[in-house]
Amino acid sequence: MAALGLSQIGLSQPGAAFWLYDFCAWGWLTMPSDNPWGDPSYFWVVICRNTKVHKSENLMFGHRIPLAETDAFESLPVTGPLLVTCDACGEDYTYEPSEVLRLEMEAPEHFNTHARFV
Repeated sequence: MAALGLSQIGLSQPGAAFWLYDFCAWGWLTMPSDNPWGDPSYFWVVICRNTKVHKSENLMFGHRIPLAETDAFESLPVTGPLLVTCDACGEDYTYEPSEVLRLEMEAPEHFNTHARFV
């Protein structure tokens, strides 16, 4: 008996073999938790400048301070400098609009929108 290729059994799409495995292993078809077609959450964030306090948390990118929820296409709604208080260390720093980043991330548990984004 000749082995069938993935395209011959209708599994030519990337990730299709995963779906086949997932269905066969558990008896039902489930969506993985890291669904690339899901509804991602985007936030405007700044990186806290208090690196001494946050150095053990994330060495490459620093502590991210979420400012407001956004989408993948919205332009930055602030034009001037903004004062941001870090939600972890409590320090206040002034950030320019060029320092505000759009980031896809999970919504923080206790999140309050920054006053300049309301």
